[in-house]
Amino acid sequence: MNKYPLIVVSICAVVLLVLGSLTNVVGYQSGIINTQICKNGFRYDNDTTPPVTTIYFNPETPDGDNGWYISNVTITLNATDNESGVNVTYYALDWGEWEIYGNPFTVTGSFTHLIEFYSIDKAGNVEVTRHVYLKIDEIPPNVQLKEEKIGYWKINFTATVDDRESGVDRVEFYLNKKLMFTDYEAPYTWTMTRKWLTCCVVCAIVYDKAGNKAQNQVTLNNIFIMGIIRNPEFFTENITFFAIMIFSNYDGIHMFEHFSFPTDYSGHIITSVE
Repeated sequence: MNKYPLIVVSICAVVLLVLGSLTNVVGYQSGIINTQICKNGFRYDNDTTPPVTTIYFNPETPDGDNGWYISNVTITLNATDNESGVNVTYYALDWGEWEIYGNPFTVTGSFTHLIEFYSIDKAGNVEVTRHVYLKIDEIPPNVQLKEEKIGYWKINFTATVDDRESGVDRVEFYLNKKLMFTDYEAPYTWTMTRKWLTCCVVCAIVYDKAGNKAQNQVTLNNIFIMGIIRNPEFFTENITFFAIMIFSNYDGIHMFEHFSFPTDYSGHIITSVE
C-alpha cells in the first residue's frame, strides 16, 4: 500500500484548518477595528438623536428696563452631542443668510433682533431650528419743552416727546430740581401756579420703556409780585394809590393795576400769593 497519498491528504487538511482559523481571526480583528471606528465618531449607525444648541448672552440679563438692553450684546452658541458628536452649527441674524458659527459675535443697533440657530451632528442628525428675540434700545428719546401763559397767575408747560424704539414711559416735571408732577400719558403737561419765585428753572425729563432718558428745560427770571390787596371791606371812595405788578423778563409785564382805600386807614394790608 502506497503511504504518500495519505500524507498528502493529511497535509492538505491541516493547511485548510490553519487557513480557516486565520480567516476567523482576521474577521474578529476587523470587527474590533470597526467597533472602535464607530466609537471614535467616524460612523455611528445607531445615532438618531440630534444635537442641542444653547445660546448665551453677555450681559447675561438685560441692562435696561422691561427686558430691553441699552448696550451691545455678545452672543455665544454652544452645541453638544453625546453620541457621534457635533459637526457644525449655523446661525442667522435678522432674517439674513445662514452662516457657520465659529466664534462669539456682537449684536448692535436699536432694534428687536431675531437670532436663529441649529446644529448638525456627525451622523447627519439635524436639530430643529431655534430662535430668540433680542431687544436693544441704545438711543434716548427726544424732548422739547415749551411754556404758555394762562392768565396772570399760571404758566402751562408742555413736553413734546418722541421715542421710535421702546416707546415713551413717562415725563417728570421739576421746578428748581424738585419733582412736581409725573405724567404717564400724552399730552405731557404741567401747570405752574406758584408766583413768588424771583427765578425758576422748569425741567422736563422723559424716560423711555428701556430706561434711557433725556431732558430739556426753560428758565424764567424775575417773576415777582409787589402785592395783592385783600379785605375789600376797608375800601372807600377816598383814593390812595397802591399797585400790583407781575413782571417776567421772558414775556414782559403781565398786569399792572391799582386799588383805592381810606387815606386815614391805619390797619394791616394783607397780601396773598395763593
